[in-house]
Amino acid sequence: MKKCTGVILAVVLAFCPLSPAAAMETDALTYGQSGVELTQEWFATQAGVVAEDEAIDAKWKLVLDEYTKKREADVSGRLSLCEPFGYASDQMSLDQSAVAQEDKERAYRLEKMQERLNISIKDAKTTVIVQNAEEQNGLWVIDLYEWTFFDYDDLDDGQAKTDVSGFGVTHRLTLKETAGGYELLEDCYDEGALTGMSTVNEEDKEAGEPQDGADYCGEAGFTLQQQSYASYNAQAAVAYADRYVCHDQNGSVNSDYYNSAYVNLNGQGGDCTNYTSQCFYAGGMPMDSTWFYRDGNFTRAWATARYQYKYMSAKGKAISNPSGADIRVGSPVYYANPGRDISHSAICVGTNSAGTPVVNAHNNDYYHVKWNYWGSSTNYYTVQLSASSGGSTLITIPETVSDPSLGDANCDGVINASDALFVLQISAQMALPTDKQRQMGDVTRDGQVAADDALLILKKSAGLISEF
Repeated sequence: MKKCTGVILAVVLAFCPLSPAAAMETDALTYGQSGVELTQEWFATQAGVVAEDEAIDAKWKLVLDEYTKKREADVSGRLSLCEPFGYASDQMSLDQSAVAQEDKERAYRLEKMQERLNISIKDAKTTVIVQNAEEQNGLWVIDLYEWTFFDYDDLDDGQAKTDVSGFGVTHRLTLKETAGGYELLEDCYDEGALTGMSTVNEEDKEAGEPQDGADYCGEAGFTLQQQSYASYNAQAAVAYADRYVCHDQNGSVNSDYYNSAYVNLNGQGGDCTNYTSQCFYAGGMPMDSTWFYRDGNFTRAWATARYQYKYMSAKGKAISNPSGADIRVGSPVYYANPGRDISHSAICVGTNSAGTPVVNAHNNDYYHVKWNYWGSSTNYYTVQLSASSGGSTLITIPETVSDPSLGDANCDGVINASDALFVLQISAQMALPTDKQRQMGDVTRDGQVAADDALLILKKSAGLISEF
């Protein structure tokens, strides 16, 4: 169990009514390409709190309804509509300032998040999924997954419009039952880089990614042949990213998986790059011996951000410190703290109403948040896998021969003008070649596929030169 910082909180959960005006302004939002609507009923079969295990006592729903309303009011800024948690002086282990300090810190961090992202939050809706509740030494320990959607106005364009972002957080609550209700003794959680709010000791936080070690391909004798690229469909990658951004898409609420076809690596250092790799694969990018997942076995390029960045850099145009205009739909965004290597990845899923790219991520679970949410001191990177900011599909040509000659850039067995055209498309970032196609197109052997290669290929096809 992770240790939580600071003081033990002694709180009695009290009813907190919200006015009808506090309802979400946006009643239904299309959920990516999946056709599912993001309504209150979509995420929760009951309003506010869902028990994953039906055996969990219904009394927790009443208790956690109040907890959920308080968390929601923190994000929406509606604290003036809600009386603070009630206190029981004869049951307090510390004075009221301990509780007030945590509330104050979260409110401060949410305010700073809005300043950092240049947004104004209009409203919020929080749902809690109870994963487990058990009694331990006279105390109740509750594991839950909290999801919050918030409406916001992106102030970048000066237009009053509404967009929606979301984030998911795991909690471990420790409560003591009293005659008047329950005292909240501890709330252990980490909201990640988006808000920066955490009650977890730094040394007890999960590492950002799986450990380096050897490639995670433990199945003895397993090999995977190099495959040629199918057409990379950025919108298919986005649809997958939206569908599996949170813990709910396996037919019912599921605390252990996002997509149960893959292992959840949050307990092994982080699921962010495992998630983005799944998105790229769903978009039509085939696995090869460097980048693959099979039956729980996977390579570093599949699950570790810095290795995935190196791998993807050979598949598209890599850009360091990109602007928003460089971030393309269906393409990855990578994050590195100052002086450190890349440690996190996300996928661009579109733009908001101000034209700012938004991303999805795991560990923490983020839905349609502004791409630069780590802050201005972060070193950002991207690899453009799609041909335009709108997510157009890159040109791909399947290989038809296994042993092509130098200059046969499209690997069809013939050196002609089509190869020169393909080389020009590659150099203009309009095409996504296989490793072999890139190698055959680089006739100057300088490590780049460029216009001078195309010119030499044209000369060779016209008989003006005999060799490269």
